[in-house]
Amino acid sequence: VPSTERKKRRIENAAGQFVDALIADNEHACRALIMEHFQSGVSASRICDEIIAPAFHTLGEKWECHEVEIYEERSSCLTTLRLLNELREKLVPPTSSRFAMGATLEGDHYSIPATMAEIVLRSTGWNTRLLGCSIPAASLMSAIEQHEPAIFWLSVSHITDASRVVSEINQLFEVAL
Repeated sequence: VPSTERKKRRIENAAGQFVDALIADNEHACRALIMEHFQSGVSASRICDEIIAPAFHTLGEKWECHEVEIYEERSSCLTTLRLLNELREKLVPPTSSRFAMGATLEGDHYSIPATMAEIVLRSTGWNTRLLGCSIPAASLMSAIEQHEPAIFWLSVSHITDASRVVSEINQLFEVAL
């Protein structure tokens, strides 16, 4: 089997292995899996898109089917955030003056997607700053005005009031222009 085919199969299996390690609360196995792929040349974007995101999709399905408890999902989130921060530290420090900044809107506490966005941008040379999660739109507008990022990303994983979110995104867009 050619090397590229083996690599493709290996990364396809990694999401399932990552879920299993998360559920087993085996942070060491999770770290080994992510770092092994990163050190073998798998990009941060592929790790996020092909391992972490599908793993959390599966974890969410397992939670909906009562195969995992809420504490297992939340613990998995914390483990993954620690690993993402470790991955961020392994990236070459940006030397570019290109500045990107992002967050989630008030009421959206999902930090993994926002953190993955920061890491992917950083891995492509952007100087990044994740402001945090569940930040009021007015505060984000102040940050945009004060720091004038070339890119402002907004991670949206949870919406309780769609009309409010649309309104706030439009306000952010106007300030960003």
